[in-house]
Amino acid sequence: MNRRDLFPVFGGALLGAGLSASADAAADGTATGSTASLDTLQTHVRMRAHPDGRPAFWWYSGTFYGQVSGQRTVPLLGIEGLSINRCTPAEGGAFTYTLREAGWFKDLGTGAILDAWLNPLTGRTVAPKHYYSPQTLRFEGATVLPVLKAPIAGLEYTGYLGAPVTLGDSVWSSEELLVRMPGANGAPATVQTSLLTLHASLRDLRARSNRWVPSTMAYQTLASWRPWMDMRDIPGVISWRLFGRKAASVDELPPAIVARTRSTHPQLFEG
Repeated sequence: MNRRDLFPVFGGALLGAGLSASADAAADGTATGSTASLDTLQTHVRMRAHPDGRPAFWWYSGTFYGQVSGQRTVPLLGIEGLSINRCTPAEGGAFTYTLREAGWFKDLGTGAILDAWLNPLTGRTVAPKHYYSPQTLRFEGATVLPVLKAPIAGLEYTGYLGAPVTLGDSVWSSEELLVRMPGANGAPATVQTSLLTLHASLRDLRARSNRWVPSTMAYQTLASWRPWMDMRDIPGVISWRLFGRKAASVDELPPAIVARTRSTHPQLFEG
């Protein structure tokens, strides 16, 4: 997601570099927009997962939007998902990031998981494709590198971490993945913009480096139509907006989504 369709196959190519930010100082001495005391990579890893390789669990919910070109954006579906994340130290001070994620599309009104859905943009009934997405990336400085089993001809991929931004006791870390995947057999290319923002307390981040850091996330994506939407030659894009929370163990997650994940994707909890 979002990277859920494109990013699980990536790795080995990069068309991008890091992002930096300048430091400001508030009159009262509180860091405002300052990145001087926080390392970009270490901060992101601590907010994403755990720097010693232990797993972190995320659960999230949000909304799926669609926009036919030239028309008003329409909320279409609810989204709910769960993932397990690991950041494992690698050579050269880098980290290998692995993700296993499962998600479902829901009725906006009732919250029910949908196996069939009337697409209001077309009037056609389709089957939403719920997702299970493994993914591996390499965090190297401020650069995000995909990890591919084999090269993908024509793939355009830019990934980077934004320098931490501090306002009072709040710290935000960003991850941006900008991707264009060529279509197969003459099909149009698909594009994916993945914008992740993590939030944590400066107090927690200034604690010892191996300490667990509670964090939350906001996520947005801008992408091509999903194939299962059956949009055919109608021009337009989709967008997701998600909100989520990190948990140290399965016991901290909502029992209903854990039970659904164990039933449909038990491999997510393996290893």
